[in-house]
Amino acid sequence: MNTYKSIFTLQISPFRQAVAIGLVTLLVMLVAKGLLASGAIAQDPPVFWECAFTMLMIYMLFTAVWSISYRDKSKYLLHSIIGYVAVAFVGGFLAQSFSGLTMDEAGGFKMMYIIFTVSYLIFMGIVNAMRTILEIVKKQDARLRGEIEN
Repeated sequence: MNTYKSIFTLQISPFRQAVAIGLVTLLVMLVAKGLLASGAIAQDPPVFWECAFTMLMIYMLFTAVWSISYRDKSKYLLHSIIGYVAVAFVGGFLAQSFSGLTMDEAGGFKMMYIIFTVSYLIFMGIVNAMRTILEIVKKQDARLRGEIEN
């Protein structure tokens, strides 16, 4: 018996995604710290800020993709925004702790937080609009085939 489930049909909570991304961020930063300490890569303290933003982008992408299959859109959107703030905060805290540099000292990362946040909200809006349009098209298609009465 084949019980294959597509990853796109799973309903994964944004909080679980945020925790997973937070742990991966910590792991990546520990590896980067080890590589910096061993001299395997050049001394570049802002690399920790770059790791934090990379993980934030990964969170943005996965929450947007998995929001399509989630049943309760408004709950998912609220939880994903809370998760985004948590990932951004944890990533920033870890980056500052590992690098010893504040966001201002590391470069233009403050502006990147603003850009990422606005982009995330727009991206989630687009994905939710696409989902709504898809639901309307499915209903209209079912009506045209006579499966649903007006």
